[in-house]
Amino acid sequence: MENKAPFGPQISLPRLLPSGSLEIVMWKDTGQWNVTWVQPASACDVYGTCGPFGICNSKESPICKCPEGFMPKSKEKWSKGSWSSGCVRQTELLCQKIVSGNLGSGREEIDGILTLNGMKLPDGYQYLYSKDVQGCRNWCLDNCDCTAYAYVNGIDCLVWIGDLIDMQEFMISGEDLFVKLAHSELGEIIYFSVIYLC
Repeated sequence: MENKAPFGPQISLPRLLPSGSLEIVMWKDTGQWNVTWVQPASACDVYGTCGPFGICNSKESPICKCPEGFMPKSKEKWSKGSWSSGCVRQTELLCQKIVSGNLGSGREEIDGILTLNGMKLPDGYQYLYSKDVQGCRNWCLDNCDCTAYAYVNGIDCLVWIGDLIDMQEFMISGEDLFVKLAHSELGEIIYFSVIYLC
């Protein structure tokens, strides 16, 4: 593509790099190609860079981390900078213990909520019509399949079922994401008594 400029013709070309990035380069009078635009601008802009439950922040090194209560699924891969396998829970949720039959006898901790501030919300949400902030929270805590929720002004209640993919942490702006977490990971203890009837 050729553009007419006051100081002579300029030539711009799109170029696809082996990394998958697309850039626009322009030929300058200096006899060199100069990059004028590139996307994705950072590795965090690539879908799922940090895998399930991984949080990407292009301003940190390394760019991927696991939220509180989670750990790398493969510590070996993470140590080599390969984060696509993501993170897994350190402690199974109470509702998952009940469903899987792994619930011991005695008192068990009730699942709680971890707040992640300034987030690009993950992909794959479901919209819950007519839920206020407290209704959104209660729905997630009461639903074993719910992984996280967000209440966004003007949009209302969003919930996630299953893995959280493509989370990104921003230094400014972003939304609050509330992730369901075992209370032992939060440091708070609320007990739930389990009584077996024969």
